[in-house]
Amino acid sequence: MASSSYYTPPLDGSLPAIWGALDWRAEHTPDDPWIVFPHREYSEEKMVLTFADCATASHRAAYGLHTARVDTQDGAVAAIFLNTDTVHYALLLTGIMRAGLIPLPIAPATSPEDVCTLLRNANCHRILTRSTACMYFRVSTVRALCSKRRYHLRVDEVPWLDFILPQLKNKDAATGLKEGPYPTNGKRHAPEDVAMYFQPPITERRQDPVTLTHKGIADWQRHLAERGERLKGTLWGAMSIPTCHPSGIVMQIFTPLATGMPIAVFSPKAPGKPTIPTPRNTMDLARALECTALVTTSDFLEEWAQDLEAIHTLSLMRIVCYTGPGLSPYTESSLASAGITMSSFGLDPAIETGVGSICWQTGEDTPSQSVLTENPLIYALRRHDSSVGLQ
Repeated sequence: MASSSYYTPPLDGSLPAIWGALDWRAEHTPDDPWIVFPHREYSEEKMVLTFADCATASHRAAYGLHTARVDTQDGAVAAIFLNTDTVHYALLLTGIMRAGLIPLPIAPATSPEDVCTLLRNANCHRILTRSTACMYFRVSTVRALCSKRRYHLRVDEVPWLDFILPQLKNKDAATGLKEGPYPTNGKRHAPEDVAMYFQPPITERRQDPVTLTHKGIADWQRHLAERGERLKGTLWGAMSIPTCHPSGIVMQIFTPLATGMPIAVFSPKAPGKPTIPTPRNTMDLARALECTALVTTSDFLEEWAQDLEAIHTLSLMRIVCYTGPGLSPYTESSLASAGITMSSFGLDPAIETGVGSICWQTGEDTPSQSVLTENPLIYALRRHDSSVGLQ
């Protein structure tokens, strides 16, 4: 499923963040997979979205924003406040950036008060969402609070997945672009221009957005690409982390575009509610799609440590990364004794400092190869105390 070749796009900030790398892959490795998931109706069949498929879908998403009369003024900040599947979210975010907007992904569970504060701090006056049952009340509450604070806010609907990827609904649907590629405005980006904002960690009460420039994203991806070559051919099970969270964006978007390593996710259900990850359905999908690496949460690992079948499945993987608090001594011992290679995937210090702190270490690595970071202090502190946060 995953390609055994290893090619990387220019990661020096010369390409527009995200969609520039996607277009490069669509040109140079068009048939390599980005996203793998079970068929909507026939779960035993795999659906594969190649980089060429996703590039076309991102053009269609950008066009869809115009169809929905979304003002795509170049450089304007747009908050993505949406509860949807990884496939929909990733392609929508890419299309938003292609349309010239600066995305600010916000977790749908964020309190309305924090959303309003975050919008103001990011100078963001628009929300992109869908009026589903679960989001309508939240968006209405945010709009009412912003109005009370005399902060202008515009709410726009985003295109649904069936518009962005018509082949999901009808495999015989035409997937080409009748209008041609989404037009650029001719303006060239500067590497230091703002490309995206991250929502700050929940421990950061000021709700100041984290700024990522085109070059900043490219730097993250360059580190991923440099350390990822020894993991080429890996299919990452990334189904248990939300795409709206920085961890999800890094593993589900930054990593495949930088390294060419695909991700496995739950089948999209949009416009229905997305699948809620659990230890059981995550493990079942990892087995069904034959994932060779996994990124998950420490809570899931704590439960899998009680299950011999789950431990056996994890032991067959090249690497297991986890986010969240540190593991209990029992879990660490159980998994280590089974020969499972584990690495922490703590991003909070990375988010707050702009430095990656992902640890990818496989059985073939030497200690000097195992760290993905520019600052050894961050890694040392994380290993000493997983709750450490740096400003």
